[in-house]
Amino acid sequence: MGAEEKSGYLSPPVSGGCARVGPPKETCRSESPAQENRRTGFFAGGDGAENMNIVFFQAAFFLYFIGAGVSLAHLVTLRPWLSRIGRGFLAGGMALHSLAILWRIFESGRTPLTNLHEALSFFAWATIGIYFLLHFKFRLEVLGAFVSPVAVVLMVLASLFPKEIVPVEPVLNSFWLPVHATLAIIGNAMFALAFAAGVMYLLQERQIKSKKIG
Repeated sequence: MGAEEKSGYLSPPVSGGCARVGPPKETCRSESPAQENRRTGFFAGGDGAENMNIVFFQAAFFLYFIGAGVSLAHLVTLRPWLSRIGRGFLAGGMALHSLAILWRIFESGRTPLTNLHEALSFFAWATIGIYFLLHFKFRLEVLGAFVSPVAVVLMVLASLFPKEIVPVEPVLNSFWLPVHATLAIIGNAMFALAFAAGVMYLLQERQIKSKKIG
């Protein structure tokens, strides 16, 4: 037994691998902080076509963020052209977000609703989709200023969770799982829209009472 083994220390390998350097009680990190951030951070994902869903996701977030900013500017200035531009960015973001979801379905061979990243991403997509349905029916120009920040927050939360596509547990491999998850998330999206609309009407009522109609 060598001196290194007696002292409880091991020399690191010459190349690759994960060696323990230090007292026996210390644990070895399987990945560096940079690698972990790459796996779980907002810009997580590797190279190649298998990660195009992450690229589309990031592009959608970028357009949602700009759309939210422009929509909030419309709320402050009440300039109609800002509302149209904001909706354009949100529509572009939703198109890219739809591609991200479809690409993930193609990659995984299942409905992408089995982890927090996928569920929150779909939540944001459904929120924007229902907003457009309401806009086309009721023409609520300022609603986008209240809905788009909700979608941005959901996208940020989704980006904080691991984005790897993992196999579904056998117990969850059921026809009813995507049906249940889809309906539940759409219901939550409708609740989010109701919350945003409630805030909008409360602010409008306050403006009316203060004789500052906008």
